[in-house]
Amino acid sequence: MIIWSPDSISGVWSPVIRMGDIGGTLGGSVGQNLLGFVSGSLNRDGSILLGLGYGGSFHLWQENELENRWYPQPYITGHFASVNDIAW
Repeated sequence: MIIWSPDSISGVWSPVIRMGDIGGTLGGSVGQNLLGFVSGSLNRDGSILLGLGYGGSFHLWQENELENRWYPQPYITGHFASVNDIAW
């Protein structure tokens, strides 16, 4: 995930921060993006980012303003194998 910002003088957009997975090397039209993100959303003040991975995984980062850094946070995840039983 990359957050971009325009330069105040030239207006040219450049990356401010990069976080998370960069991408796979499996090849093919799909394989190159297996580790990448397909979407992301910032909270209202821009201090928390939720990313959606290609395989449906969620990734959460929170900004530490004092250090000017983003840190991954624990977040809910799904299962990694088939579901064999369920009870309500």
